[in-house]
Amino acid sequence: MVDDLRSFVDGRSAEVARTSAAGVDLLDRHRGGRLDELWLDHDLGGDDTIWPVVEVLERAAFDERPFDIGVINVHSANPAGAARLAQVLRHWGYHVRVASNSPDVGYVDGSAPSDRHDSPPDGCHARTAHHDHPVTPIGEEQTIHNSDTITLWRPTGRAERDLVAESGWRAWPPRLADQPIFYPVLNRWYATKIAREWNVPAEGVGYVTRFDVERSYMDRHEVHQAGGRDVLEYWIPAEELADFNAHIVGAIIEEAEYRGPVDDQEFTDAEEALGRPLPAAWRTYLHGESWFRRGWMPSGAYVWLNSPREMLDVHDAWDQATDEHPGIAIIGGDGSREQLVLDLRSDPAPVLLADITSSGWETATRQADDVSQLIDSIEAGTFEFSFED
Repeated sequence: MVDDLRSFVDGRSAEVARTSAAGVDLLDRHRGGRLDELWLDHDLGGDDTIWPVVEVLERAAFDERPFDIGVINVHSANPAGAARLAQVLRHWGYHVRVASNSPDVGYVDGSAPSDRHDSPPDGCHARTAHHDHPVTPIGEEQTIHNSDTITLWRPTGRAERDLVAESGWRAWPPRLADQPIFYPVLNRWYATKIAREWNVPAEGVGYVTRFDVERSYMDRHEVHQAGGRDVLEYWIPAEELADFNAHIVGAIIEEAEYRGPVDDQEFTDAEEALGRPLPAAWRTYLHGESWFRRGWMPSGAYVWLNSPREMLDVHDAWDQATDEHPGIAIIGGDGSREQLVLDLRSDPAPVLLADITSSGWETATRQADDVSQLIDSIEAGTFEFSFED
């Protein structure tokens, strides 16, 4: 527990830290171990708050080493602080329960919560709490160019993405009851990281979107650094989302889609149909926690990759042209005429580009020496189609 005055009323055995510094030390002692419960107060006396402890939890999650905590109980009598604390920790994947009125904790001297410093002042709410999450301002040149708009990014799952599509790609849907904040982020790297590490494991698919917002509107909001140097985001209260949408300029763009692991059976079926094995590197990539399905490369190329089942569907659609390319495996394309194909007659199989009107291997152009080279360039965002050998 981290609380400056309260303890467990049932006398249970627990470590209690009375300051944020002591709370950080408590976490350090248990790094790598298991905590069944962690109880957090918000205001810790004077100017001290729980946020230094929260930053340790955030950094661990950002570094992909989150603390192993069964549940984090937020028991602050400051409802504004408790709400903000819960939303931040949930944002990083921790299981959080708001327990502001829990009978399990009480003041050491028996005084009532209303007598304490962590009762919120009149009119205090989540957006104006005195002890807010630390904000690190960033240079204007990092997010705003010499234009009237700011480019923002957002990772999202299928349900939200479909609702955006229903809007004509013009607006974000209202937040749910347990989602008090809308989080657009300031760079593609951070949006991609969340889409691949959060949305894909949760839903099997994750999307990265990009959109522009009027600069004058975003100037009213602060940039929050929620982790490392590039972990930058805006916090838009749910009640302001309609106004936020009204200041979006142009369409919301789906930049990339990522998918979860492909089932082994798909590879078995595909290889049986091909009569040849697919490259081990291709299997490994599509078996990974997430793989690039389709979207725009930072290089400007639009790339579409096929799962083994989708590959067989494309082969059927090619019909006679498939027979004119013995040993072919169509693993992707540009979403239009051009197809990324493997020539499985060779080992390693080169990656080639073949037009849908191609009548044989002689018209195909080399894109990569093998599929590992293709994967590396796609993951780095540097892949570009080559139309000349």
